[in-house]
Amino acid sequence: PGKEIFIERPPWNKLPMANFSYRPLFSSLSVGNIMLVLGCLMEEAKVVLLSQHYSMLCPVAEALLSALFPFEWQGLLFFCA
Repeated sequence: PGKEIFIERPPWNKLPMANFSYRPLFSSLSVGNIMLVLGCLMEEAKVVLLSQHYSMLCPVAEALLSALFPFEWQGLLFFCA
């Protein structure tokens, strides 16, 4: 009682809110490699992410997909152990 809670989507012309850090992406790949991967994603090419640290795959993949804004990835995204 007495509190109002609003749940809203960000406006279409604003960057999406990201509740994660881009640090894993930039600590794992060089800027040149990030640009290369983003170019491949923009061309809808197949991209495979490999890591010795399984916990890094999801944050890096989410950061890459977020960097595609305003486009959205329509392909498959899955992880194998």
